[in-house]
Amino acid sequence: DGTSWAVGGGLTEKRQAGSAAGTQTAALLFAGMDGFVPGGPGAVKVDNCQQYDGTSWTNSPNINSQATNSAASSIGTQTAAVRAIGSLAGHGAPGASILTVANYDGSSWTEGTPANTARPTAAGWGISTSIVLAGGEPIMASVESWNGSAWTTVTSLATQRSYPLGAGVSNSAGIAFTGRTAPTTYTNATEEWSSPAFVTETVTTS
Repeated sequence: DGTSWAVGGGLTEKRQAGSAAGTQTAALLFAGMDGFVPGGPGAVKVDNCQQYDGTSWTNSPNINSQATNSAASSIGTQTAAVRAIGSLAGHGAPGASILTVANYDGSSWTEGTPANTARPTAAGWGISTSIVLAGGEPIMASVESWNGSAWTTVTSLATQRSYPLGAGVSNSAGIAFTGRTAPTTYTNATEEWSSPAFVTETVTTS
């Protein structure tokens, strides 16, 4: 409600490192992983997709491309969502970075145009026709923008990082913040994206 947290409905299937889209009363959760195979090569990938109506979660059509650690934060809406890049944790190619993109139209998933740089743990924001991906692993400053028809490599982050978070509504404005700049070093650096470049900002509390 803007002032406090309250318990919402429980998920239909647990996971970690999944992706999400939408709003508080019309959300979508998809992909990720659920634990590891005992003695096996990696994580158990999840293709389950579920939607939230502000009260409860229900299953939606499964995603067509399993992945973990795709671009963090929200890209799109409950009926027009995007899973971009990530990694193939699990059988066959544990941890392999991927370029793939999947698009959801509210009823089914289809393959999208691959991104330029394969990486997990990047920040991501926007809508299905206007997206920014920033940073990722291995620790990098690479940024690319989607305009609805093509991915374009644009101005890099000033502070390279993996696991950043991102927020914004399009490829013309947004922010990338926090993340990891070395295996055991974390950053509170915040950068504002105002196409075509990032500007480092100082965040204060009040």
